[in-house]
Amino acid sequence: MKEVLKKFSERFPSFSMLFYIDVVLPAILYLIARFYSGMSALFHNYGLFVMRPIPNFKSYTGIAGTLICLYFIFKAVIKRNWVDAVLTIFLTIAVFAYFYFKLNYMVSGTLTF
Repeated sequence: MKEVLKKFSERFPSFSMLFYIDVVLPAILYLIARFYSGMSALFHNYGLFVMRPIPNFKSYTGIAGTLICLYFIFKAVIKRNWVDAVLTIFLTIAVFAYFYFKLNYMVSGTLTF
């Protein structure tokens, strides 16, 4: 199993890093926040400031998320790894939909602040 994950991350480095930033870290933060309510605000702020690919310049949310997504997409395109670029774009669209349809507030609603 370890070898499969290593080969996957070597073949699709941009997707792997963006998946780690947008899925794995928030999942870990969510699990910690479920058991320790002091981490709920950290989970919510991580989602708004780091993950969110929809920039809002008035409240400074989503700027880092947009730049991170663009960085990994352009990195894959520059290296001409088209499968990695397409996977990264699909992940970005999925995260965009997660915030566009306000599912982040539904998930945050299950936490105690």
